[in-house]
Amino acid sequence: MILNCKLRQDRSGYLKGRCKVLVLCDSIHDPQIRALVPSRQVMMRQESNYLCGQTVIDGHLIWVSGDYGSCGLPRMVPHSVWEKATPLPKELSDLLSTSMGHNSAGSAGDAIKAWALANIKSITLRSQDKLPQDAPDS
Repeated sequence: MILNCKLRQDRSGYLKGRCKVLVLCDSIHDPQIRALVPSRQVMMRQESNYLCGQTVIDGHLIWVSGDYGSCGLPRMVPHSVWEKATPLPKELSDLLSTSMGHNSAGSAGDAIKAWALANIKSITLRSQDKLPQDAPDS
């Protein structure tokens, strides 16, 4: 979910810009939905009807698009990333599971965005790791 964004159009009319995004994280090891905001803004660009971008968290390249980071659905992430994220409150998790949010934020969107903005400092990761091949030589 895009929390804050400055978009502009490129020469061909497509949107692009740096955005502060909320990513809802899912794990195959645990059914609990968690949330995180990458410490750096994500460069998003329009691909068809979606804004897409990528970020690096805990050495993993995570693609984000649309609401919640995965076109309206929680994003399946590696367990190490999921562990760094903040658990979504039960009432929001229940609302999300019944909101019919695929391809949109559904009825849970406003409540989740309000919660994220109110808790932005606690759900923002403090630092992001570089991918191993991008690490400086020591």
